[in-house]
Amino acid sequence: MIVQHLVNEHHWGPKLRNARVFESWAEIAGKDVAQYSHPVRLQGGVLVVAVTRSDWATSLKYMEPQLVANVNNYLGESLVSRIRVYVER
Repeated sequence: MIVQHLVNEHHWGPKLRNARVFESWAEIAGKDVAQYSHPVRLQGGVLVVAVTRSDWATSLKYMEPQLVANVNNYLGESLVSRIRVYVER
């Protein structure tokens, strides 16, 4: 009860939901994908994901509809509408 009050009072709800994506990326995306990628930020319905190689950027673009569905299913609400992928240098 006290924790929920603090979450509501300080408007931490969205940040806590977003944090779940970051800490559970391997479960959401799958271990193979998570080995070469990680979420960077979630803002305005766009999940930004960094990958280690350009071939993984291409793969994630093809996987985007499934990844969006996986994230939203995991969170229990439709917070992500698209994924932007970039290669980390």
